[in-house]
Amino acid sequence: MPDEYSILSRAKSLGVSAEILSLESKGYSIYVEKGQKSGSQVIDRGYAIRVVKDGKVGMAYSTVLDEKVLDYALDTMKVSNPDKDYSLPAGKKVDYLSAVYYPEVEEPFDKVKEYALYFEENEDNLKVNYVHVRSESFGVKVVSTEGVDVQERRSFVSLGVAANTSSGNEVSPEIFESRESRRFDIDIEEVKDTLREKTEITSNRAKVDVKGLDVTFTTSAQEELIFPLINFSFSAENLYRKRTIFSQREDVNPKLRIVDSPRREDGVFSRSFDAEGMPTQENVLVESSVKTFLTNYYWARKASLPHTSSASRNFTSLPSISVTNLVIDFKEKSKDVREGTVVVDKVQGVHTSNPETGEFSVVGSVAWLDDGKKSVGLREIVVTGNIKNLLKNVILQSNPRRCGSLISGDLRVSGISLIM
Repeated sequence: MPDEYSILSRAKSLGVSAEILSLESKGYSIYVEKGQKSGSQVIDRGYAIRVVKDGKVGMAYSTVLDEKVLDYALDTMKVSNPDKDYSLPAGKKVDYLSAVYYPEVEEPFDKVKEYALYFEENEDNLKVNYVHVRSESFGVKVVSTEGVDVQERRSFVSLGVAANTSSGNEVSPEIFESRESRRFDIDIEEVKDTLREKTEITSNRAKVDVKGLDVTFTTSAQEELIFPLINFSFSAENLYRKRTIFSQREDVNPKLRIVDSPRREDGVFSRSFDAEGMPTQENVLVESSVKTFLTNYYWARKASLPHTSSASRNFTSLPSISVTNLVIDFKEKSKDVREGTVVVDKVQGVHTSNPETGEFSVVGSVAWLDDGKKSVGLREIVVTGNIKNLLKNVILQSNPRRCGSLISGDLRVSGISLIM
């Protein structure tokens, strides 16, 4: 049976540059809803072959690696339009990270069950609606005729819990909390405490005059709203196609720093190399002004920008561009950032935002007014703004925490429109 290297050797003999991406994963999960438990274990494998000659590109993928996949890729190359900027990158030395894989995820059954059973104990009127626990280990390998030969194993653990509570005739909206890690070190007691706190705040909601108040976006709300807009806005492809409202070197906020940081030890999406096998690096997107747009190898050449090694893909697609761990840091910090503001913790309707203009109008499905003494749950409010103005009007931040792909503290922002 052929391996990656024999297939690459054949491609090279045909005068074609070729790259093979191999992905292999093993995952286990438990889902609990209304006392019913279901578990699943999935083992998956996929291969993608990308070929390039004279600026023409072809790609094919399969769950089995053999010579036919190369033949299919060569066939698709025949109908490709030539582009002088399309080629495969040359191999570079990779400095491997040490904290992206933990062997404990290979035998996850006891810990996954422990996480799930912990939330079966209903207390303090907290009603847990469902729990989803998942662990996964996966291997990534990229080899090419141009000298790329890298591989890495990574691990991932996630916990998602949804709950609500009731007080009299009032029922709180469903509160969802999720945590992710590379290993089984999630603080499940903290998750339950957070669920209890938020359901208590929102179980009695009122209509309150919030006109003119600042808005504090929690890290959770930022991950839902701000992260996808920044991910789109700072793509070199969208800059080249004039689909982003940001431009090179434009002023944003003198105290704001935004970084894509794929090498952080506390980042659950950290990686030693990107989806083209290029060594990763920290990329400063904003430091007072716009500093960088993210690129893969093709868009670095096409847009005449530095190569930031930000390629992302699965085995069924060509490389695109994506943020890994987005870090938002504001110079002015305070633990009282929420005081006197409308706190928005969850949003709905992000898919209706216009990433090309940066405009959004979303429902703050979980929100409350913090008057410095108590928190008053708010019935659904509409939060309207523009990502550029939002970043410009950040005035305060709490200490950072991680939520999915985002590392940021609560952000206090002025000038956001609120409609009750």
